Amino acid sequence: MNKERPIIFNAEMVRAILADRKTQTRRVIKPQPDIRDGICHGPDRWLPPFLIYLWNEDQFKRIAARFHCPYGKPGDTLWIRETWHAASHYDELKPSLIPAGSPLWYAAKSYRDHDGWAIRGKKRPSIFMPRWASRITLEITDVRVERVQDISAHDAISEGINPEPHQRCGDFFDDTAVDEFTELWNSINTKRGFGWDVNPWCWCISFRTIEHGHIVNTSKYNQVWIHQTKITVGDARRAAEVLNNREGT
Repeated sequence: MNKERPIIFNAEMVRAILADRKTQTRRVIKPQPDIRDGICHGPDRWLPPFLIYLWNEDQFKRIAARFHCPYGKPGDTLWIRETWHAASHYDELKPSLIPAGSPLWYAAKSYRDHDGWAIRGKKRPSIFMPRWASRITLEITDVRVERVQDISAHDAISEGINPEPHQRCGDFFDDTAVDEFTELWNSINTKRGFGWDVNPWCWCISFRTIEHGHIVNTSKYNQVWIHQTKITVGDARRAAEVLNNREGT
């Protein structure tokens, strides 16, 4: 059975996903495997049951990618958590208490100073975004295990590196794309102790976008997805009213 899990992206990467420029993400494997001389020596999570033998590097990469990725396997889905705002009259409420279908604003999107009938509230961290507020759902298409420095120029572009400056051939393309990915990687992971120079082992997850919108109303029988670029707050409220009336009949 396919499973659904949350995943966090910053505003820059959300914009790249919405522009169809990002179809891969690399996440640090925790705990890092201890691979010496081509053999995985631990920690316990990466050792075979009963220690009958030790995995070599290729076995570790295949088995970890197939059975141990915390983000899932091909066919599973990921719903994106991103920095967001609810309406200001909910500023004192925990995210779990904000009614589903309430107006939302996203840090990755530009808005007019006053957009609709509600006033934008405080910024809320992505980690606290509830499921109904997520507007993007991804389907995993592939999972690999590799060191971050093994990334190719093609994969660097798939990570969301802007392709326009790289429309050239040969080594210039390779070096520039990977160099820009290195800067992106370090901006996120150096402070966590997993910078480019450390060359950590990573989950390399490929995906495609399958939903773009957020749930306005959820019931046992119905889900309505609203595409942010095509609907107003008033339309969203009317859609919720229609479903509520339907549930009462």
